[in-house]
Amino acid sequence: MFIRNIKAAPAIYVIKQNYTSANVVNWFDITIYYFNKFYYLLLYLLFLLTFFAIKVKYALYYKVIVE
Repeated sequence: MFIRNIKAAPAIYVIKQNYTSANVVNWFDITIYYFNKFYYLLLYLLFLLTFFAIKVKYALYYKVIVE
């Protein structure tokens, strides 16, 4: 098992001995590409969630202050 491209995605792979190096690199790049998309999608959803939570919080706060 080893880790490649930690900054992009925390992906761990098990590589069997009978794979050729070309297959290994190909599956690496494909899997990291899709995992990156999924990873950034999760970060984006988390950002939206926190943004709307803060927005609702301030909306309730200002509603209490004004009324």
